Parts: sequence; structure tokens; C-alpha cells
Amino acid sequence: MQRLGLFYDPKFDCSPRGISRYRSKLEFMSPHTLAFDRVPEGSRVLDIGCAGGDVGKELVQRKLCIVDGIDSGAAAAEPTLHEFYLHDLNDGLPRLDFAKYDRVLMLDVIEHLARPEEFLEHLREAFGTNPSIEVLISTANIGFFMPRLMLLIGQFNYGPIGILDRTHTRLFTFASFERAIRQSGFDILERVGVPGPFPFALGDNWFSRLLLGINRALISVSRGLFSYQIFLRIKPRPTVDFLLRTAREHSKRRLDAALESNREPQA
Repeated sequence: MQRLGLFYDPKFDCSPRGISRYRSKLEFMSPHTLAFDRVPEGSRVLDIGCAGGDVGKELVQRKLCIVDGIDSGAAAAEPTLHEFYLHDLNDGLPRLDFAKYDRVLMLDVIEHLARPEEFLEHLREAFGTNPSIEVLISTANIGFFMPRLMLLIGQFNYGPIGILDRTHTRLFTFASFERAIRQSGFDILERVGVPGPFPFALGDNWFSRLLLGINRALISVSRGLFSYQIFLRIKPRPTVDFLLRTAREHSKRRLDAALESNREPQA
């Protein structure tokens, strides 16, 4: 139960200190696999909160993408990344040319920020001038049935991993997360409920795969109750500055076309 992140007591925590608890989830259905599947080949990708760079490495090697990463830990500077920016996201976004990216990954990051809604607004301002970009974002689902049952029996203890990770500053349900996304100026293109990472706790075997299958079937019955995580594909609405600039450019093209037609010799 402790390995599942459901109950936690420090005296039973025998994990080596100083070792990252973030691991690749590319072997089973997870935000990592969902994001990988939705990035077209050859894309220019920005991985915000790239951690160990596992997803970026796969995108570079298997889809020939160019991937830049942002993280507050220098250990995240995976050699396969094209550029790495050491930056604390609680200070906003670093100064980059955001128009050059096709896809943005923000997987299991938003819940760690002190002011997630404010960060989402900055994210929309940064990418609202890029009409073709899509953001792939995920977070834990506090509406998952296990935290509900734990709360029912008076258990609400934070630990080193899971939905109640002690580094999480904000917890979301599907409804509250989607509301925050829309209020920050994004449109939701796709929503997916993600099953629990059973292979992490139980090993990658037939039993954990069976539990994954059962969990996926239950998600189809009630996404909000049986999803361990929330995965969204979103798109920023155009900013006012982008709309004004586009209108000016369109007007200039129409004016140039009209002047050019007037210069043509009369028959």
C-alpha cells in the first residue's frame, strides 16, 4: 500500500535518498505514452518540466523530433535534448522564441506550482500568437476512488509519490482542471482518463496488466471516479495582439492587391 502511494509512514520508507522518484512510464498507458502518440514526426517540441527527459529522448530517437526542455533541476539535462533551460517555473516562463514550437508537453507539472492558474495564463500569452500549436498537459485526479475511500475512513496522508505526493501544491478533479484551463484562455480538444500505474507498484507482469485493463474499462463507465490521472490536449485561444496584427496584415494585403490592380493598364 505504501508503494502504491496510498498510505505512507516515514519509518517504513527505505528508498535511497537523493534518487529521483520520477520514472519513465512509456511501457504502459500513461501521460507519457499519450503525449508520445500525439506528437507528429519531425515536430519541434518544448517539454516544460522535463525531469529526466524520458519522453523527449523517445521523441528524438523514434520520431526525429527536435526537443527543448525546461526544468529546475540540472540533472534533467538529457543529452538528447536540443536545448535545456535551467529555470524555476514558479518564476513564470523563461524568455524563448515560443513561435517556433509545434507541440508543448507539460506532464504532471502543474500540480507542483505555487500558482498554477497564473502560470496557465502566462502560458496562453506566450503561445497565443502561434495558431498551430497544441499543449499536452496532465495532472493527478483527486477524484479517483481511492482518495475518496481513504477520506471516508479518515485517511488523508501525503507521501513521496502518488496523487497525494507531498510536493503537490494544488489538487484537481476533471471539472476543476478543465475550468482552470478554459478560464486561462485555452480550448480543450481532447480529454482522456488515465489508469493507475500498477506496473510501478506490482511489477510489470500479467496481474498488473490485468489491473490496467480493468481500470481502463471502469474509466469508460465513470471517467471522473476511476481515472488516476487527467490528460488533456488543449489549444490556446489567439491573443488580442495576435488578432490585431493578423487583421492589420490582412488589410495591408487587400490594400496592396487593390493598388496593384489599379496600376494595371486599362483595356
